[in-house]
Amino acid sequence: MQSQLTGVQMGSEVGAKRGRGRDENNDCLFYLDIMSHDILNFNQAVLSYLEITLNDASTSVETKHNLLSAIDQIRNSSQLIDDVKKMTRLEQVGTKGFATLSLEEVINGALKELKRMHPDRKVEVRVKNDAGQVNVKGTEVLGDVFLSLLAYSLRQDQSERPIIDVTVSRPMKPSGMVDVTIEDRGSGIPDQMKRALAGEKRADTVARKQAGIGLLMARAAAKRFGGHLIIGDRIHGDHTKGAKLTVRLPEVRS
Repeated sequence: MQSQLTGVQMGSEVGAKRGRGRDENNDCLFYLDIMSHDILNFNQAVLSYLEITLNDASTSVETKHNLLSAIDQIRNSSQLIDDVKKMTRLEQVGTKGFATLSLEEVINGALKELKRMHPDRKVEVRVKNDAGQVNVKGTEVLGDVFLSLLAYSLRQDQSERPIIDVTVSRPMKPSGMVDVTIEDRGSGIPDQMKRALAGEKRADTVARKQAGIGLLMARAAAKRFGGHLIIGDRIHGDHTKGAKLTVRLPEVRS
């Protein structure tokens, strides 16, 4: 009898702890929403003032250059906050909450958002679809993944006319998968950072921080949707010639 009571008590305690854990998690998400909402509002206000000054005819060319750099940093800050929110909520959605998505529509949406976020950058995005109409399983976060990777590529290439190549294809192996590959001509990703993004324990903390939340979110989301993120060099063996980022996902076939 004593052992049965003890088992019941232990079960009750475990259940209570789980309940408290869920409550604490919900509280954290609530506070995160409030904080991020306020910071995004602050960022938007600062951005508005900077853009007003930027468009003022009396603003010098040098000052405009500095203002554009400041505007990019504000936008990066807002994107970072948005990425953190999405990462914290990604695990909250079960696979039953996944929808069938048109990969082409998701990519086009990300490209439109990239241009909206960076109207001052004269970026050329060249899209090549070798796979035709493709559907995948996921949520709206998938569009944010592609946007984060595109934004990362744009940040790495500070030339006047950056070029980004986006290719949709099916790999030879494994079958039933589809690749979305984004290639840039920026500063590239060093091998140490590649190891950090691959989740290797030997990768140091500095490399993980340098990788950025956007790439980490892309890796986590790809895994959540049944795929993975492949990180390489645009020119094999020379990371200084730009990065090659591939999101590999299971294809949904009717």
